[in-house]
Amino acid sequence: MSVPLRNLINLTKILKPKSFRTKLAFYSNEKTDKKDEMNLLKTNPYFEKYEEKLKAVYKENPKTFLENLKNKQPEKIGDGPISDLIESKMEHALNRRKNLDCIMKTEMLNDLPPEEIKNIWSTYMKERSRLSDMLTLDEYSKIRERSKQFNTFLFPLQKDQGFEFILTQWSANECHFTSLINFQAHGENAPSIMSAIYYDDLKDTKKVVLEMVEVDTNTLKMEEAKLLMHLMKLYYLKSEDNDEKYTLMNIFTKKPDEFKHMDIIKQFENDNLNLENFKE
Repeated sequence: MSVPLRNLINLTKILKPKSFRTKLAFYSNEKTDKKDEMNLLKTNPYFEKYEEKLKAVYKENPKTFLENLKNKQPEKIGDGPISDLIESKMEHALNRRKNLDCIMKTEMLNDLPPEEIKNIWSTYMKERSRLSDMLTLDEYSKIRERSKQFNTFLFPLQKDQGFEFILTQWSANECHFTSLINFQAHGENAPSIMSAIYYDDLKDTKKVVLEMVEVDTNTLKMEEAKLLMHLMKLYYLKSEDNDEKYTLMNIFTKKPDEFKHMDIIKQFENDNLNLENFKE
């Protein structure tokens, strides 16, 4: 499968312009006008999918919208690795503690075994078009540790014409996903198209953590959401220290100039993943 060239250009331009100095051509700030900027965005193969949202953002504040498209240096926030340099208003807004008792009466779970709790949780979430899972303490501990090491990463989402890149960012016990074209249009205000939230309220009594995944079904199909969650866990949970996936996250975070976008596509293909396998 081929990766649309425009997505690779956007990837290098949006995430780490200073670090990703590849041979891909960037368009110049000085030689573009509003029409050129809009035409460039429309060349993205996923423009039509987000067209109405993009038009709304442009109408609200054309200057800010076009400014987000330009190949400019992001303001440096610190001197640490990329996970410390990427700051998002989305992260600040969503970095809040959610408790399980906001969703269900936890006192009624006291006498139930974990498997029965999982069944109740799964049924409840499925009725609300949400994905769910239940993790052991060891699994959750590993994901949390990895999320601190690798706060931000990139996943390929399989499409008919290739792959759409999805950016993921962790904020405490939440993992948020957004498309690169959303990030391109909204900058640091990019909305989540999917969020995974982990509730550890039962970790002491039941030794488990419940997972809830909220999906923007106007943007993502459920099988696409399942695939993204599968990818996230392959990297953040199933990978071992210093294996290929761990190494890719490490390079992306600590040595971004050495990161090769095709490597995550190769991993996808090596794992024999197919979107069809995630349909019910």
